[in-house]
Amino acid sequence: MKRINDTYVVDWVATLTSSTIFNLRSSFSRYVEGSRADGDANFDITGLGFPASLSAQLPYGAYFGRYTLDSYVPLGRYPSLSITNSFNIHPTLTKVTGKRTTKAGLDMRWIQYSTQNPGNVFTLGSSTLPSDGTPATSRSRPPSTSGRYRKKMASKVLAQKLTRRSVPLGAGATLR
Repeated sequence: MKRINDTYVVDWVATLTSSTIFNLRSSFSRYVEGSRADGDANFDITGLGFPASLSAQLPYGAYFGRYTLDSYVPLGRYPSLSITNSFNIHPTLTKVTGKRTTKAGLDMRWIQYSTQNPGNVFTLGSSTLPSDGTPATSRSRPPSTSGRYRKKMASKVLAQKLTRRSVPLGAGATLR
């Protein structure tokens, strides 16, 4: 995670007459927040058993993905970048007349916001995990999300993430 906050300000004051003051203040601010997710890069999800056609559709290509299993801390992330630029100009005019002071001014701001965040474009949650090995579309009821199954799947995905080696899933499936 990277966060950078830079601000630059210029303030100019001019005495126009003995009773009139002009002030012009201008500023620029830039806030950058980004995460690179290097630990999840260069991972071939086809090794987890997902089709190459799915892998080709993901916007960042070879990333581990995001796995959210109920009651467990999510695994994986995608890179993101958010940038906010703010340009500000504040002219003011102050006039002193006897015991009275009158001040008028403007507060003009132009804010640019740019974000490059795909969100969690590939999220595998426990509600999408099959308990019996059949595709979700061929089942008439939602998949099982029993604690035992979630724990088993979470440990296998975590083992794959940490070791990047084959892990048997049972029923002839292998997590590579």
